[in-house]
Amino acid sequence: MSDGEDGEGRPSPTTTAEPPTPATSSSTEPGPPRTFPKVPIFVVEDHHDVLTFLYRCLGSRHLPLRGNKIIHFDSHPDMCIPKHMPAAYVFNKEDLLDSISIENWLMPTVFAGHVERIVWVKPAWSDQIPKGKFQFNVGEFEGSIRTDSTLEYFVSEGCYQPEEQLENKKPLKLEVCAIDEYAPADDAEDLKDGYILDVDLDYFSTHNPFLKIYDKVGLYDKLKEIFISPELADSNE
Repeated sequence: MSDGEDGEGRPSPTTTAEPPTPATSSSTEPGPPRTFPKVPIFVVEDHHDVLTFLYRCLGSRHLPLRGNKIIHFDSHPDMCIPKHMPAAYVFNKEDLLDSISIENWLMPTVFAGHVERIVWVKPAWSDQIPKGKFQFNVGEFEGSIRTDSTLEYFVSEGCYQPEEQLENKKPLKLEVCAIDEYAPADDAEDLKDGYILDVDLDYFSTHNPFLKIYDKVGLYDKLKEIFISPELADSNE
């Protein structure tokens, strides 16, 4: 993977901006939750560096340890799973931050129990995960993080594992939609206790250059016929 490319095969912007808005919901720990006088905005260069601030807000109890929601504006899902990272690293901030990258920082927060819902608001050209609402588990298999989701995005990365083989499972609700399909007013009840707003600037600026260079070749359609993950292949083929 080059410096200008993420793990999903798409170029990364040179500058990213993510303002996680700490929630003010009640913590599961004793004592009242803490609140900021003003909603803080954190700006980082590499997307996964937002976890530094997320963990800081968890540690200071400005965010609850469990059950957070993330509204994720991005042209990439950022939901790859660091396959070779020990699952236990999610409970050691330094080990975790040394092991993740821009394309795989979200799912470790789910496995740790910090995040239970993600809304990915994507631009029209992003098709890594189809639009819809999905529920699945993120758990541990032989010391690594895996998921029982059969979405091609996870299966093609070798991150699928049947539910019965997962340990320490955490549920995730995932919604994928375009901006004109997401109505915050309809979501007010679920978000009333607060949420994290995450905005990557490539949502506004990035397109897929590989589709534009030779737009009449139909390269992606041809490749899809050649390559398909074994887990998704028709058993009769």
